[in-house]
Amino acid sequence: MPRKKSMYQRPDGLFEKKITLNGKRIAFRGRTEIEVFRKIANYQEAKANGPTFTEVAKAWYAVQEQRFEDGKLSFNTLKGYHPAMREAIDYFDGQYAKDLQPQQCNHYAKYLAGRYEGEKTVANKLSVLHCILDFACVEYNLTYNPADKVKVPDGLHRGFRDLPPAEHIKIVQTKRPEPGTDAFTGWLFCYVALNTGARRGEIIPMRMGWNIDLANQIIHIRGASYFNGNTPMEKSTKSLKGVRDVVMLNDFKATMEQLGLKHGDLLFSWQSSMITSKRLEMCLKRYYAWAGIDSTPHQYRHGFITVCFEAGIEPKVIQEMAGHAQLSTTLDIYTHLRRHMLDEAAKKLNKIDFSTGKIESDEDKVPLSEKQQDGTA
Repeated sequence: MPRKKSMYQRPDGLFEKKITLNGKRIAFRGRTEIEVFRKIANYQEAKANGPTFTEVAKAWYAVQEQRFEDGKLSFNTLKGYHPAMREAIDYFDGQYAKDLQPQQCNHYAKYLAGRYEGEKTVANKLSVLHCILDFACVEYNLTYNPADKVKVPDGLHRGFRDLPPAEHIKIVQTKRPEPGTDAFTGWLFCYVALNTGARRGEIIPMRMGWNIDLANQIIHIRGASYFNGNTPMEKSTKSLKGVRDVVMLNDFKATMEQLGLKHGDLLFSWQSSMITSKRLEMCLKRYYAWAGIDSTPHQYRHGFITVCFEAGIEPKVIQEMAGHAQLSTTLDIYTHLRRHMLDEAAKKLNKIDFSTGKIESDEDKVPLSEKQQDGTA
């Protein structure tokens, strides 16, 4: 006697069984009854265990993509999320989100510290992990975030962009390539960064009149830009603090007047639009080759902040002109400046033989008293 089938067999030959789970009617199909029962068991196990970390991470990233489409997230932020998300997926792949423990997240932090030297890099990647698991708490009823107590491991390099050497600042301020050349465009970009403290993305969309207010001698920073591949795109400033006014120095005003630009003209344009990424990089490289220097626009931004500190301007005022969201960011640059000044002082002091009062040079040793007499000390 043939065995009685335990489930319905469709006209196409597939077996089908419908069951109700959590009030929802679900159909499972397979070529054999065993295959159908296996699918049911796998489904029930998955529902009991909840989503995997990979599923949560991809769902979280889809939400971030929607936030970008809605104008609530910057392109650069979304772009930075993706590699951090992929690295977390590679590490936790195959694990259920509900099974993750603080110890595993701490091991991940140590894993990152072994791969990357920079404290900020590791901190950013751990921040993405934290955001993914926060999302799991809200959307998938994870009872707690296992990354809450995980900290960036000690001993990582806390890097700062080097300050531009004094001779580089002097060259930017005093030597200019022939107007109309690519090198001139590269110089002007560095010059604007040095005299305004603006970020690269804030300089690109600058226009005469709207941003460069010659009549009131003020620089209005109201927006920013980013590159989607090679194409420049406008966006809001990095933070609310990014919307700001910066005093216009006399030399800067004279330089702007000499450009001969009309109201509304872009300072940096290419084919009647904002300058492209490749075009800007080419102009900067040609300027570096012309001038024999290599300090970047962001270093000149820090150079502006450094000059403000050296001029005795209050840190809170410098923070506002620099557009830093946190005063601590401004003070970090000051701390780095102090360390740089101490290093320079150490180099000079190391050349002095305190037992004889002489300063060592590459050519000879000059007594300190002689240096004071001829006014060179």
